[in-house]
Amino acid sequence: MNVLKGLWDRSLSRSGGPDAVMERRGGGLPQGRWDQAKDLIDLFDHQPKGCLILDQSLKVLGANPPAEKLLGVKAGTLVGRSFKEWIEEPQRAAFSQDLLGMNGDRDYRGSLTLLLTDSGSLEVDITGYRLTSGHLALSLRGLKEGAKTRDFLHSHFHALQLLIKGSSLKEILHGLVLDVESSNAQMLCSILLMDPEGEHLLLGAAPSLPDFYNEAVDGIAIGEGQGSCGTAAARGQRVIVEDIQEHPYWLRYRDLASKAGLAACWSEPIVSSKGSILGTFAIYHRTPTPPLLEDLKAIKAFAGIAAIAIEKNQALESLERSEERYALAMEALSCGIRDWDLTAQRVQWNTAFYTLFGYAKGDFTEAAWSFTRAVHPEDVEALKGSLKAAIEGQDLEWQSTYRFLRQSGDWAVVHEKALIRRDDKGLPLRLIGVLDDVTEEHQLKKILELSQFAMKTVRDAIYWIRQDGRFVYVNDAAVRASGYPRDELMTMSLSMIDPSITPQIWEDLWATLKKRGSIALESVTQMKDGHVFPVEVVANFMIFEEEEFAVGVVRDISDRKKIEMEMEGYRRELEKMIRLDHLTQIANRRALEERLEDEWRRAHREASSLSLLMIDIDRFKDFNDHFGHLEGDAMLLKLAEVLKAGLGRAGDFVARYGGEEFVVLLPKTLGDQAMHVAESLRSKVEALLEPITVSIGISSTLIGSQALQLEVFSMARVKSEVRELIASADEALYKAKANGRNCIMMEAIAGHLSADQERSPPGAAA
Repeated sequence: MNVLKGLWDRSLSRSGGPDAVMERRGGGLPQGRWDQAKDLIDLFDHQPKGCLILDQSLKVLGANPPAEKLLGVKAGTLVGRSFKEWIEEPQRAAFSQDLLGMNGDRDYRGSLTLLLTDSGSLEVDITGYRLTSGHLALSLRGLKEGAKTRDFLHSHFHALQLLIKGSSLKEILHGLVLDVESSNAQMLCSILLMDPEGEHLLLGAAPSLPDFYNEAVDGIAIGEGQGSCGTAAARGQRVIVEDIQEHPYWLRYRDLASKAGLAACWSEPIVSSKGSILGTFAIYHRTPTPPLLEDLKAIKAFAGIAAIAIEKNQALESLERSEERYALAMEALSCGIRDWDLTAQRVQWNTAFYTLFGYAKGDFTEAAWSFTRAVHPEDVEALKGSLKAAIEGQDLEWQSTYRFLRQSGDWAVVHEKALIRRDDKGLPLRLIGVLDDVTEEHQLKKILELSQFAMKTVRDAIYWIRQDGRFVYVNDAAVRASGYPRDELMTMSLSMIDPSITPQIWEDLWATLKKRGSIALESVTQMKDGHVFPVEVVANFMIFEEEEFAVGVVRDISDRKKIEMEMEGYRRELEKMIRLDHLTQIANRRALEERLEDEWRRAHREASSLSLLMIDIDRFKDFNDHFGHLEGDAMLLKLAEVLKAGLGRAGDFVARYGGEEFVVLLPKTLGDQAMHVAESLRSKVEALLEPITVSIGISSTLIGSQALQLEVFSMARVKSEVRELIASADEALYKAKANGRNCIMMEAIAGHLSADQERSPPGAAA
């Protein structure tokens, strides 16, 4: 059934009959139906043509003022009388038969002589239409009216027919324009509609104007000098332009009008019942033409009809949306519906309720509180208390959110909103509740709340930054970290709190971020008081609502940096410890091997010499046996101090090789020079550490430039030649021991030594 037509019929049948509809000023319509019916009633009352509503016996159920005036009766006295009273006896039977023979596809059109109350008569044209309810709608027009007036009245009635039939706004406006044009062949009409923003006019109907013209004016701006229609819409007043080519309003549209063959344009604003501009109704002529008085009356009337059509279309769209929602709810397409008869204490549920929660019809009885068996036990008492308070009070609305058990066994979060209908004394009659499963929305809301909570409480500062480096959002942690008030911080840019980010650096960072999507780096934050602290930044490139942002999470790493510095100190100490001999506090064997390899590589790179002294305490076991191990350890410490003190160059290196053996490494030292250093050390030990003496073996190598080859720097080659250097010194030490101790012997590495292979200082035992 057509919505508008159905509304008319339902308004008649549900409001106590047509009498109550027509007696609306007396409050005849029941509560809840008036708002839906009054718009059509207003249209019925304001038709310039006489309109009647008859039942099957031709009894008058409703009449508008023009009909009462036409038949010569007082206002309000026509309803209830038989229309046959005004029909001459010979015509009654045939007329009644023709009227009652109408159906949905067949209208009535004819002429009839009516008997007036003043004993006169009037010949009228009658147009009839059967409503869906079965009632008859008649339109009466006296034949004494002029031809143009008759045509205009026909346009009014045609518009009413289209509205009652539920035609679209496009059809109604199109039909109205064609009807007006048919009344005068010189007229070309158009209807333009206001756009939602109220800034432009859009094409509504202009079937007789050229397509190129309609395309050009579709979307014309509203304002002074924007042709007749744009100006009329801006002013809210009729604009008459008798000669388009001479009028300043048409300056920018003269060529367009000339091409379309239009010479005059009269435009009437279409005004709603509330005074707002809905559009314009325009009449064009192909020759410069001034309007007659009846033309001005007609264009105003046409604009009024268009206003009714537009407003009714808007109301229809609103009604259709409302009825669609209602139908969806009641037909189980959306929400669950609870219909609670508070007088009989019975509850009915629609199909949607059962579908929504997976139950079968009949799983819940009509008992008022039976549904609470599926309400979460923790929510039952609060729900009952809330409902009872609303029902027993004077509330007209009630809503609550609670948990409801699905048939599957899991809990849904339900939001129920209800209207409470009461009688004139305020006693509750009915509660109509709409139940929505808002589980997902509830979860999303909780997630959003958690996100907002996290953004406010997270310790890391979060900045949203535009490409120009300015902040668009900062969280509470950022405010705390910077020391700036939020309002002041929002006016600043990144470089103002991170002085290390220059414009060029920021440009490079933005390009990298946009390319990679995310970057991580360490930087600093400078607070308002000037304090600077280190930060770790993780930035992500994001596009939100077509705008590009860098979203940075900034963490204060002051504590971490402090720990890192402490750990670096510990590491250095540890490195020192693992390369230090615990007893003598000089380098140990591990440190010696690393240093020896480094110095060997250096000697090869620089084609220089390298000497190594292997030093051993003579008869140290006898010393320990005689004086004890504590004294032995003390002697080792003293020896280490003498050796360190006896070296004169910063690059010389002394280490404990193991037990009572020590090694002295002499970079850039030839054999003769090494011999001199060794003799100096031996003499000092003999003089300072009596009764201790030492034997020394020397190994020395001289590397020429011809030996500089890449393969010498391989790990295996380095270790091999280092071992050879140590072995050579050890061999020399062995010979020194065999030579009577407290002496020095030298061993050369084959092919490298430039001095004698063995030497003894003057006076030393051979």
